[in-house]
Amino acid sequence: MDVGAANPALNRNHVHPMPVKWAKRSTQDYIVEILSSLDDKIDINRQTNQTLEQMAQAIFKCWFVDFEPVRAKAHVKGLGGGCQQCEMAAQAVIAAALPLSAITEENELATLDKNLTQALESTWAKQTDEQKTKLAETAMHFPDGLVESELGEIPVGWEWKKLDSLCEKISKGTTPRKIDIKNALDQKCIPFIKVKDIDNMGNVCLDGIEFISQSINQGTLKRSILQLDDVLFSIAGTIGRMATVTFDLVGANTNQALAFIRLKDKKSFFQICRLNLSSKRIQESILSKIVQGVQANVSLSSLGDLDVIVPNYLVLNDFNKLVAQMFNTQRCLIEEIDVLRKIRDTLLPKLLSGELSVTDMDIPHTEAN
Repeated sequence: MDVGAANPALNRNHVHPMPVKWAKRSTQDYIVEILSSLDDKIDINRQTNQTLEQMAQAIFKCWFVDFEPVRAKAHVKGLGGGCQQCEMAAQAVIAAALPLSAITEENELATLDKNLTQALESTWAKQTDEQKTKLAETAMHFPDGLVESELGEIPVGWEWKKLDSLCEKISKGTTPRKIDIKNALDQKCIPFIKVKDIDNMGNVCLDGIEFISQSINQGTLKRSILQLDDVLFSIAGTIGRMATVTFDLVGANTNQALAFIRLKDKKSFFQICRLNLSSKRIQESILSKIVQGVQANVSLSSLGDLDVIVPNYLVLNDFNKLVAQMFNTQRCLIEEIDVLRKIRDTLLPKLLSGELSVTDMDIPHTEAN
């Protein structure tokens, strides 16, 4: 049907009369039902992930931005409260049994003690003995005072550290040369992550992602091969987007608009660093360091110069245990989303073409044809 001369061309009048295989309406409806159920599950997983991330950010803000457990203890101590009352105040804000404002606005110790007891009794009634013990231990690990630092008040015994002091490596990727792409004969199978592939929730979206060949990945781009739990941070174009490298992205690569941050001690500092980087303070700080050129960008040295709050070991350990559970659940849901997406994309053409009949699907349906 090619009617072109210098360039191939197709006449639409030749296309219109072509017969197309089309399933009857009941079969179409069943195909939609199958694929929609997969889409619905993907949406539920994404919503759950969003909720878990918001919970982790709320805990981070309470503990490491507003220092609520410390401020609660300090206020009670200032009123003349004893150790037990200070611990109860910290427990109340950690468990969200009582807001910090309700504690700091009260100047009568007896009234505050009564309010704390009532709030915690309601919380304790919903907890197991193990949960109550853990809450008490966590509250005990927070200091009961703040001191001045170069960045404002900070809990006693805590410190600010430069991001690069916690890192094994802060670097960025690069764009492969056209000649290398042309000469590469092996299959393009390595994900090549760009800023556009990172959504607002910090997930790397595989739909529409570009791929490069393994020979390029192991050759000219070898220095920027990504490892598990590397933190990605956009430093050009849309600045400040952040994501983490999951199991399915190990061995992937990225371009020069994305920096990758590789921590020395991932077990200790991964969670607190990634949440620091997504915090309002860091986002505002990084925007103030933008250099305007052909494209707005932030240097790697500016990224490494960011200040990260580091608590005492006991609080850090408690935080990691709490947030890691949420984060691991998020990763499992992301993996499930990827599986569901692949199933959906595999089924769609097979069902539409008739290669796979809905009668072959072992799914209950009243009108499967």
